[in-house]
Amino acid sequence: MIRYAQPRKGLFNLNTEEYHPKIGWVQKQEALVIIGETACSYTCRYLTSSIPYWDEYGRYEAHATTAVGVHKSRLVKWLPTQIQLF
Repeated sequence: MIRYAQPRKGLFNLNTEEYHPKIGWVQKQEALVIIGETACSYTCRYLTSSIPYWDEYGRYEAHATTAVGVHKSRLVKWLPTQIQLF
């Protein structure tokens, strides 16, 4: 998992909830802010969760981070980004 120091903006083809009998799932293009990448997808956000478990010695928590994003094959093009002053 790679986290970008500077977020990038990209245009992606995403499926809608509409299905057309002749062409399949209807797609729309949507701009997303990308904050990192994995081997096969671009990351839009991270979900952190904690899972409690118990044994005879007490209660413990396991923490996990899951990258949520879009598959790399959905990228149409990278969009230019401006430097933000504030």
